[in-house]
Amino acid sequence: MKSKDGSATAIVATLLVVAVIVWQMAAQSNLINGQLLGSPAGIYKSAVIGLSQGQLLYDTWVTLVETLLGLLLGSGLGIALGLALWFYPRTSAIVEQFSILLNSIPKIALGPLIIIWFGSGMVSKIWLAGISTFAVAIISSCAAAQEVDKDLLNLFKSFKAQRAKVFKKLILPASVP
Repeated sequence: MKSKDGSATAIVATLLVVAVIVWQMAAQSNLINGQLLGSPAGIYKSAVIGLSQGQLLYDTWVTLVETLLGLLLGSGLGIALGLALWFYPRTSAIVEQFSILLNSIPKIALGPLIIIWFGSGMVSKIWLAGISTFAVAIISSCAAAQEVDKDLLNLFKSFKAQRAKVFKKLILPASVP
């Protein structure tokens, strides 16, 4: 529990420093494989070299772009499909269950398949990021579209509003949050 004097923060910081020191000592004394698990000193050295050569910042930028493109692609398609499924309630139930199944697969397990299919370049990284967000976006947008206030929905129906108009004027705005 956090106290007013910040003692919890100090304890966490101390534990973190101790963990890094123990890790470095274990790597130096060969208690752990430093080649496999690295060491804090080795990581620091690599970071300094990467920063001085400019490669670390470039690689970070490329990774950020790939991640954001995958996020936009996966989320955008997932949200669009999830909201479109409002028009097809029976199909929605099936797709939502499939999405839950897809979401339960560890995304890192799909990595080798994606690399085989798309190579090891930018496209495979965008696919992996997109798949990671796609299922969650479908599930969330489907749920948001189905949880629209039933009284408002009945009001639109009582005025004989077309489904497209109900979607545009009620479902879509109510699903935004």
